[in-house]
Amino acid sequence: MEPGRFVLSLGRLVPEKGIHYLVEAFRNLDTDLKLAIVGEDSLSGGYLGTLKKLAGDDERIVFTGPLFDMDKDEAFSNAKFFCIPSDLEGMPIAMLEAMSYGCPTLSSDIPECLEVYSGQEGRIGYVFRQGDVADLSDKLNSLIHAGNLADTGKFGRDFVLSEYSWDDIASKTLDVYGEVCRTNLFKL
Repeated sequence: MEPGRFVLSLGRLVPEKGIHYLVEAFRNLDTDLKLAIVGEDSLSGGYLGTLKKLAGDDERIVFTGPLFDMDKDEAFSNAKFFCIPSDLEGMPIAMLEAMSYGCPTLSSDIPECLEVYSGQEGRIGYVFRQGDVADLSDKLNSLIHAGNLADTGKFGRDFVLSEYSWDDIASKTLDVYGEVCRTNLFKL
């Protein structure tokens, strides 16, 4: 796939990730960009087969299987933007990872994704209404035709690197464990 000429979705291929919305919305578009769906079927009762059937004979929709290391780096670095159409998330790690590469993001408006944007939707990323294929199709179309999204990617990258550093997360996790251990020692 050519740099800047594909939309990327990466993660476990399970129904709660909402990839079926993305496939349906993308099929509605008049574009020569591709949709790269990266991931593997996660023992979800044939969801990958359902997605492939939904994609039909649309050659713009490419199922790559999982990508690792440099291949994954290349996908994040060269996508026009990343889309996470989830119905349910914990902490959306793939979204944070995309943002860390400077890859603009489009996510469903579920609380977990909105929390990442911290009220800065439109500046560091974009949203669509969860489960609304028509709204997703409109937002995809807008971003595909938006031209250069580099500023959004840069703002998102700067934000994620400052707010979601693995070193900071590890340090805070250790602080929580330390506090729990100290508190429980006094109760013994």
